Amino acid sequence: MTVETRADPLVYWTAGAATALVVLAVSVVRIVPAGQCLVLLRFGAVSGVRGPGLIVVLPLLRQGLRVPTTPHTLDLLWLEVVTRDGVPVTVSCTATAVVRDPAAYAGHVLAGDAPDTDRVAADVIVTCLARRRLADIARADGDGLARAVTTRTRSRGIEVTDVEVARAEVPLGPELFRWAHPDNERQGGQS
Repeated sequence: MTVETRADPLVYWTAGAATALVVLAVSVVRIVPAGQCLVLLRFGAVSGVRGPGLIVVLPLLRQGLRVPTTPHTLDLLWLEVVTRDGVPVTVSCTATAVVRDPAAYAGHVLAGDAPDTDRVAADVIVTCLARRRLADIARADGDGLARAVTTRTRSRGIEVTDVEVARAEVPLGPELFRWAHPDNERQGGQS
């Protein structure tokens, strides 16, 4: 005689409910590491900023966009500048940028206007250095350049905290000769 053992249907229902709860918990809880924050979006609009840590995001009502909040280095290489005294110079700079307003940053990313900080920083640095004389580029004020770049990137939520002119190359040409010997130019080029 064989005894049939039947599993209780309650066991299956309990296992199914536990699995559903685990899946729901995994889809609701987000782990945001240090150095990032989570911008919460409700129907495509920014509704808040949270993190780092454990964040609860209701899947159908909200979405989350991770935003880095640690400083990152921008390498701005081979920027062509013509100084105020007419000398062409090729400069290479480094800049440090950090996201200070994650909501503004996320708003620009969602609008399809991804913050291109490298391009903006390069344009501003070229403009600022073009207003200087060749001799002044060597003592370029990194804080002043950083403030100038930040005025253009602040609306995107990004602050540039430091700019350093790491290298400046001046090609040997007539512009450099005119700069080095300005009195020779006034005398009609006679030595």
